[in-house]
Amino acid sequence: MKKLAAFALTLIVSSALNAQEIPGKVVLQQGDIIKITTEMTSSNTQSMMGGDPMEMKTNTNSYTELEVKEVLTDGYKMSQTMKKMKMDFDGFGQKTTYDSESKEKQDNPFVKQLAEKINIPEDIKLGFDGKLIEEEANEDKKVSSKDGKRGGGRGGMRMMGMGTNSSAESAFLVVPKDAVTKGGWEESTEKDGLKTRRKYTMGAVMGTMATVTVQSQTKGDLDMNRGGMPMTTKVNTLTEEMIIVNMSTGKVQMHTVNMTNNSKTIMNDKESPSTGKTTITTTVE
Repeated sequence: MKKLAAFALTLIVSSALNAQEIPGKVVLQQGDIIKITTEMTSSNTQSMMGGDPMEMKTNTNSYTELEVKEVLTDGYKMSQTMKKMKMDFDGFGQKTTYDSESKEKQDNPFVKQLAEKINIPEDIKLGFDGKLIEEEANEDKKVSSKDGKRGGGRGGMRMMGMGTNSSAESAFLVVPKDAVTKGGWEESTEKDGLKTRRKYTMGAVMGTMATVTVQSQTKGDLDMNRGGMPMTTKVNTLTEEMIIVNMSTGKVQMHTVNMTNNSKTIMNDKESPSTGKTTITTTVE
C-alpha cells in the first residue's frame, strides 16, 4: 500500500512539474538555427480526364534550415532556406529525377521550379502557437487572376508534403498546459477551403519530453487553376501522426506522418479519382 501511495505521489508531482514547465507556446531565441531533414514517399493512383487510372510514385529527401531573425510581440520572424533536395518521380509515363547538388542541367519546368528554391531564403513569421502567420500581402498572391479563387498551385504541393512551408509547420507543436493531466486535446482548423479535425493523444512523458499521437481528417474543396482551366479537387484524407516534442520549447525532435488519400478532381465536368498513401518522416535538430 505504501509503495502504491508513493507511486501515485510521484505521478502527481511529475504532472505538477510538467504543468509548470509547459509554457503553452513556442520558446525560441534570436539567432537560433533549426535544422530540418524531411523524407517523403508517396504512391498514388489517379486517372486523368476520366481515363484509365495511372500510378504515380514520388520520393523526396530535403534539408532545410530555419533561423530566428527577430523575436516579435506575437511570435518570431524567421528565415527559411532549403539547402538541398533530391527527388525521384515516376508517373503518367514520365520519370523525373532531381538532385540539387548535381551540376547536370535540367530543363523540366517542374524541376526548374524546385531548383529556384534552393539556397534562396524565404521570410516567414511563426506565431507563439507554432502556426505560420500569413501576411496580407501573401494572402493577395494566393488569389488567381483568372477566377479570383484561392489556392493557386500550392494546395496540391502541400497535400504531397512538398509545400514551401511544410518544414516549418512540422518542426513545432505547442502542447497545452493541461494536456498531460487531460490526456490530450482536440483542434479544428480551416484553410484554403479545407477543414481539418485533429485529435491529439498524450503518450509517454519523461520530464518535458513527450510522445504525442495524432489522428486527423481533412475534407473540403480545393480550387485551382492550371493553364487557364479551373479545376476543383474534392479532398478527403485520413492521417495518423507520431510526434516527439520538447514541451518546454515546443520544438519537435521527430515527426512521422502516414496519410491515406481518397479524393477526386473535377475539370470540364469530368471526374478523376485519386487514391494512395504518403509517408513523411521529419527529424529536427
